[in-house]
Amino acid sequence: VWLQEVAIRCIYHICAASSQNHGPVAERGSIPPLLKLLTEPDHPIMVKEAAALAVSAMSPNEHAKDVITADGGVNKLIATYHTAGTTDIMKHAIKLSLRQLATHPEGKREMLGLGILERATHTDPFPGLQ
Repeated sequence: VWLQEVAIRCIYHICAASSQNHGPVAERGSIPPLLKLLTEPDHPIMVKEAAALAVSAMSPNEHAKDVITADGGVNKLIATYHTAGTTDIMKHAIKLSLRQLATHPEGKREMLGLGILERATHTDPFPGLQ
């Protein structure tokens, strides 16, 4: 478990270090396993935090947005947000990811369909998450 967390944090740091790393990391298949980790209940919270941070670090990239939405990422992120035990760090990372996905046609469509963007304001872009 510790090694898994370290590996995921490495993905996060690689992506946070440079936006040029987002696409190559996403293209190598890292996003679906990270989203899966978020939704599976048997993973330690530290692993889930690392996964949420890694997804948020990649989410500005267009290819990453394609992969996240194709893998049902909007629903997975929202489900994780509402799961008991989700930390403030995870919630913040999820909101950052959703903010990026709201600029993607499929991500925006999914969020509108779920009612998350309907009452958006500058101070609360995702009132539907409350």
